[in-house]
Amino acid sequence: MRALSHLKIEAGQGCQNMTMLADDLSRTDIINLGPKSNTSSEQGPKAIPNVEQHPNEHGGPETKPNSEIGSNTLLTIGSRRRFRSTADGLARADYSAASWGATVVDHSEPRYERDWPWLGWWSTWWNGVHHKAIHMLSPSFGEPGRCFPLKGRSGFVVVKLREPIVPEAITIEHVLDSVVDDRSDAPKDCRVTAWLQHDRYDGKKNEFVLAEFSYDVRKSNVQTFGVSGSVAKARDEAVVNMVELQFGSNNGSPVSTCIYRLRVHGHKPRS
Repeated sequence: MRALSHLKIEAGQGCQNMTMLADDLSRTDIINLGPKSNTSSEQGPKAIPNVEQHPNEHGGPETKPNSEIGSNTLLTIGSRRRFRSTADGLARADYSAASWGATVVDHSEPRYERDWPWLGWWSTWWNGVHHKAIHMLSPSFGEPGRCFPLKGRSGFVVVKLREPIVPEAITIEHVLDSVVDDRSDAPKDCRVTAWLQHDRYDGKKNEFVLAEFSYDVRKSNVQTFGVSGSVAKARDEAVVNMVELQFGSNNGSPVSTCIYRLRVHGHKPRS
């Protein structure tokens, strides 16, 4: 009888504790975005803190939580992911995107920024292409240094496109001047050639000039240039799958020229 009474007492205490715990949870804010209001009649509904809008390098918004959010980083992470997915928004297909299957197949001498030049030479020799070459075919999201650095003021890069296309325009991207003090390593006078290559033994058969232009660091960091008039008139007859970017000068750096991103726009042949 004593054991049964003891169990009844413990059960009663357990129910009381569960009731108190439920009351405590009902009074707890799961995500504390601001001071807790005492009564709804005194302060009204709780306002969600404002989120400041800042333009990113492509002109789109980038959300940054203000100081009211404090340690709550959930909004920041979600906003970065959402706007990173649209940061590449030129609304034009890029057939030189590495994520779409394009590759760098040749280039001039790269600049090795480390103290072990033999490591850079080894990585280049292994497949003929430097391991940083993929950076120029991928979004940089405005990060300084996320580029393909080539030695000197002039050089070239050869890219195999995802598939044969009719080219329409070329886009060159460099880092924003708001995040670096010096953009003298940006390419300046550029010449782009292209050709159709069926296999690696074809070489540069039927190579022609796609476009010639100058990248101006005083303008937008993302600049698009149309193909020459003769190429535009040729329409579907000018089908290419290989593109070579040649730069004869940069904006002043005697050490290196950095290609942050190259994009090749066009459409599939209609015939």
